[in-house]
Amino acid sequence: MQDLYDIIDTLLLKYTFIDCISIATPGIVNDNKHFVDAYTGSIIDIHELFEEKYHISTYVFNNANAACVGFSLEHPEYSHIIFHSQPFGAGVGGQGIIANKTLLTGYKGLAGELRYYLHRMQLSDDENKLIWTEAGALEVVTKALLPSIITIGPEAVAISCRMTPDMKEIKKTLSSFIPEEYLPEFYSIQDPIPYMLDGLAHLADEII
Repeated sequence: MQDLYDIIDTLLLKYTFIDCISIATPGIVNDNKHFVDAYTGSIIDIHELFEEKYHISTYVFNNANAACVGFSLEHPEYSHIIFHSQPFGAGVGGQGIIANKTLLTGYKGLAGELRYYLHRMQLSDDENKLIWTEAGALEVVTKALLPSIITIGPEAVAISCRMTPDMKEIKKTLSSFIPEEYLPEFYSIQDPIPYMLDGLAHLADEII
């Protein structure tokens, strides 16, 4: 939180007026509250803390959701999109999902939280070990995508994962589970930050 305060303090020295603060964070976000650890119920209410400190309207969004919205702005031709975010070294990523051009956050922000099922999938090893090799990361990412693709039926899947740059390999692996005619277009995202920033701006603009 102190790092965030430092950033905002610096910006306020440069800009005399800011319409709102929009923040993307991993994990469950519900009613502007960030659930740091859903197992213990630990919560950081970034919204309340920032509004009390700066008196500026503050909005908090899940980072994969924000990136998915940003990607959709660049690709308006798609109505159904999955944005899979796999931070480097993390065994479990997250997914932003758009269906019928509508962002799906789910009940209490649960949609796209892969940690609740990924470790129960039939993986060859622990996901936190697999993610450090290209073959292991391919297994983790495709197994994480499989239920989502089956459920949503996306036209496009954007994947942000340094260890899986080959989208042909992703498609080939998934085609062993799903007939290729039903598979979406796959996009390798080298840097998800621009998509998150565009998504944040759009989501905040819709609110204000």
